Formats: sequence, C-alpha cells, structure tokens
Amino acid sequence: MRALCIALALLVFSGCIKEYSIEGQQIVPPVVPPVDTLPTEDTLPAVSPPLGACSIFPSDNYLPDSSWSFRMGGGYVSGKIRGTVISNDREAMTFFGPTGCTRDSGLIINAYFTETPLKSDGTTIQATWSSAIYYDNIGNTHVFESLPENDFWLIIDVYERNTGKAQGRLGGKAKMLNGEMIPIEGGRFNIRIKP
Repeated sequence: MRALCIALALLVFSGCIKEYSIEGQQIVPPVVPPVDTLPTEDTLPAVSPPLGACSIFPSDNYLPDSSWSFRMGGGYVSGKIRGTVISNDREAMTFFGPTGCTRDSGLIINAYFTETPLKSDGTTIQATWSSAIYYDNIGNTHVFESLPENDFWLIIDVYERNTGKAQGRLGGKAKMLNGEMIPIEGGRFNIRIKP
C-alpha cells in the first residue's frame, strides 16, 4: 500500500513540471545608426570633474565636527567621518567616512607621525607619511589613490590630546584609475581621535 501511495505521488507531482522554450521566435537585429549621425568630439558633452560636485555642507568655508572636504578637478567633495583609529604608540592614525552624496563612496586617510607622536597637545604637526584613498563600493575599486610619491601631505593644525580634537589640512596629487594625475586642493578635516 505504501509503495502504491509513493508511486501515485510521483505521478501527480512529476506532471507539474513545465518546460519553457522560445523556439521559432524571430530574432530582430539591432538598428545601427548611420555613421554621419554618430556623435563627434565636438558634439559630445563636456566631461564633468572626476568626482563631480558632491557636498553636504553649504560651502567649503564651513567644516563641522567629524567631517572632511577637498577640491578636485573643479568639483568640491565633502563627507562625514564614520571612524578614527589610532595606534597604541600614537604614531599611526586612520580616519574614514562616506561622501555626503552617497554612502557607496568615500575617503580613507592613513597617516604616520613617527617624528612627532600624538601624545600631547600640538600645532602644525606634519605627518611623516600619509595616503588618501577614495573608494567606490559599487565598482569595488579605488577611484583614486594618493601616496607620498604623488606629493601627498597631511598636517594637523591643532591637536588637543584631552578632547581628541584634530583639525588639519591635506593635499597633493591623486593617481586616477586611468593613470592620470589630478591635484587634490584645499583638503581639510575636522576629526576626533581617541584621547
């Protein structure tokens, strides 16, 4: 009896499987426009700045706590800091955060202060080594990377050890994905480092 029930169930359920096919459908070839209607270099739109304008702040004169900004290729880009990390010996620091217009892209800054560790209050503290990476999670790529060999620099203008407040500047040249070097100008940051 049990074998009969299993056989009936197999017959009923196997009949529910459908096959789909599009045999016999005509394929329509794509329409290629005539050569004289294709855009030329003169009719193409002007190329926008590498990162475009992407700011959450009213102007580049205003930079609130936990934020960053810079200019590149005519575009003003800014965002919020989501995290800061400092080494136990206070000689290495990283801060990062998304761009104001999208959470899919953002800035990562790494800096070493081997000559002047961040152990006490200070002004005009220049990083011994620093880098900037602008990432894009959609393409899983770095839009640009800037290293000391690209003349990239970072200076903390004001550092308060008790509050962790660090305000500073950054700049240099960035190496784009296509290998082109583009200047990073007017870079600023206003962060809180773990005291």
